[in-house]
Amino acid sequence: MLDFMGVNWIAVVVAAVAIIVVGFIWYLPQVFGTRWAALSGRELPSFGQVPPLTYVAGLVTALVTAYVLALFVGATGAATAVDGAIVGLVAWVGFVAAASYNGVLFEGQRMAHWAVNNGNFLIGAVVAGAIIGYLGPM
Repeated sequence: MLDFMGVNWIAVVVAAVAIIVVGFIWYLPQVFGTRWAALSGRELPSFGQVPPLTYVAGLVTALVTAYVLALFVGATGAATAVDGAIVGLVAWVGFVAAASYNGVLFEGQRMAHWAVNNGNFLIGAVVAGAIIGYLGPM
């Protein structure tokens, strides 16, 4: 059963921060940032070029992701970091990977572009799920 009010908010906030850190590292030029920029047909922006509202929106989406993962971790009874990571993996496969792959199928998005973006989402979901599982969903 989903307990919408009974989530561990500390776990949610820590998991959201982890999602942001994973994304920050993932898109560094030395990791996948340069590849992402080439696949996106854009230049990789430097820190000051990104509007502040973009960072605020990124924080909100990370909090939503962490909150929903906390709901799933709690509903499945996952009680360890490994259990939480598995919930994050399953959520990524079922909701993120499957849905976003439609861009490859129907929009002509290149598989490499999908893989770069979804690799970030995968690692973020698994790490966030592990944190929530470790700290406890409630």
